Amino acid sequence: MNISNLRAFAAVAQSGNITQAAKFLHLSQPAVSGQIRALEVELGGALFERTPTGMKLTRFGEEILVDVEFINARVNSMLARARLIRGEVSGRLRVATIVQPDFLHLGEFMRVMRDRFPLVDVELHHGLSGQAVDKVLSGDVTVGFYIGDIPEPPLSAITLRKIVYVVVAPASWATRIQDASLEDIAALPWISTPKQGSRYHLVKKLFRSRGLKPNNVVEADSESTILSLVAAGVGVALVREEVTRSPEHGAQLAVWDKVRQESQLLFIYHASKVEDLVVRAAISVMTEVANPDIEGQG
Repeated sequence: MNISNLRAFAAVAQSGNITQAAKFLHLSQPAVSGQIRALEVELGGALFERTPTGMKLTRFGEEILVDVEFINARVNSMLARARLIRGEVSGRLRVATIVQPDFLHLGEFMRVMRDRFPLVDVELHHGLSGQAVDKVLSGDVTVGFYIGDIPEPPLSAITLRKIVYVVVAPASWATRIQDASLEDIAALPWISTPKQGSRYHLVKKLFRSRGLKPNNVVEADSESTILSLVAAGVGVALVREEVTRSPEHGAQLAVWDKVRQESQLLFIYHASKVEDLVVRAAISVMTEVANPDIEGQG
């Protein structure tokens, strides 16, 4: 069966007009008419009936169209995958980034994208998790990193890794927080984050069940700034547990070990872009470089 005939059939069915279908396919009208006739002969039935306004699907044609659309979609997907494998993908990839580059495997992601898809221009736009969602929804960026629950449609996401957050205080406060209750922790001076940051919602969730609110004294929008403020004795904050084990920050922090907040790092994109070659390239590379951290897919 000739795939060109199937494409011609789908084009005429969509437009209801051979002239428009011919323009879309960059073919002559006789050529499209010939493809339709050839397909009708092969299938053994009339696909269209002529009307004063154009071409109308017959009952037979309506039934056949379902299979033809499926076949065309699979063929398009196969061709796209072949281009992806060959690296013949071009365009602009705008990525919304958050937190530190190492945490996102951003360097490795950029290296593999450059080597495998040299015709894709990558732009990085740093911000907060909530801003990444807004930018993907608006089309300002193509894909983005996000910390939190898997977002609702029209967004889709792959889960890159699980994250655990803990409450930390200056190292000199270790004795002060050792036996502290949740109420005691809420009353301490807190370093908060903007509402569009993932930590804002995690802190809110931490205290909400007890009807508590943290004693916010200063707001910071980057993890490095938050860690510096905690180390300087300004207050307590919620940070990634792995940070507390690092040589750079571990000795400067005291961990309140009564509560651990769990979240996840996601790679998000608009569901309508799932077949976009640049998006597929980004997803394939991010999935690869995040391994073995990947624990699931959503």
